[in-house]
Amino acid sequence: MNYPHLTDISPTRAVVDSLLQNSGESFIRVNQPNVVLETIKQAENGNGIIIRLFESQRKRGEIEILTGFELSHAWRVNILEENLEEISVSNSTITYNISPYQILSFRLIPI
Repeated sequence: MNYPHLTDISPTRAVVDSLLQNSGESFIRVNQPNVVLETIKQAENGNGIIIRLFESQRKRGEIEILTGFELSHAWRVNILEENLEEISVSNSTITYNISPYQILSFRLIPI
């Protein structure tokens, strides 16, 4: 059987716990129900966290990506995780416009 999200992430658990500092908050969430957060992973080069999300209901508009930790920087990246544009960060939130069925990837750099 295929259980892609059931995996042992023990080495990363310490990083997650230290970022959230047992605050009880979500690690990462999106404020719009039509946007699906599909992937959360460590960047291939070790520089930050990569998230991938997509719009699922043919809607466009502004979305907020909220993290349970403070961010120092964020970039929109391509599928090869190359930085395309720096995104403005406000504490633990980034804001971006999404188009219908668009797939977006971001690099998040915690403080």
